[in-house]
Amino acid sequence: MPVLTTVENVQDQILETIGSVQTRVIKTNKKIAGQFNDKVADRVPAMPSLPLFDTVTDRIPAPSVAVGTYFDLVERATKANRKFAMDLVKVWTPAKKAPAAKPAAKKAATTKAATTKAAAKKAPATKKRAARKTTARKTAS
Repeated sequence: MPVLTTVENVQDQILETIGSVQTRVIKTNKKIAGQFNDKVADRVPAMPSLPLFDTVTDRIPAPSVAVGTYFDLVERATKANRKFAMDLVKVWTPAKKAPAAKPAAKKAATTKAATTKAAAKKAPATKKRAARKTTARKTAS
C-alpha cells in the first residue's frame, strides 16, 4: 500500500473518531441542558439590570456569530498557510529537466546513423563485385 494511501486512511480514522466524540458531547450537552431547563432554570434568579453590564452586552455578538467569525478567520489563515507552505516547496524543489527525452532520441539517431553507414558500406561493395563480374564476362566474350 502506498504511503500516501496509508496516511489518508489514518486521517480518515482520526476524523471519524473526532466526529464520534463530538456526537457524544452534543448528546450529553442536550441531555444536561434539558435537565437544567426542566429542573433548575425556574429556580435561578433573573440577572439584575446593571448599566455597565447592559452597555457591554449590546456590543458583544451572539455566540453563533462569534463562533462563525472565528472559523472564518481559521479558514482564511489556513488558506494563507497552505499558500505559504506550497511557495516554500516550490522554492526548495529543483525544477524538473524537460530535455530528459533528448538523450534517448539522440541515441536512436546515432543507432540509425550507424545502421545506415553499415548498410552504405555493404551496398557499394556488392555493386563493385557485380560490376567486376560484368566486366569479366565482357572480356571473356
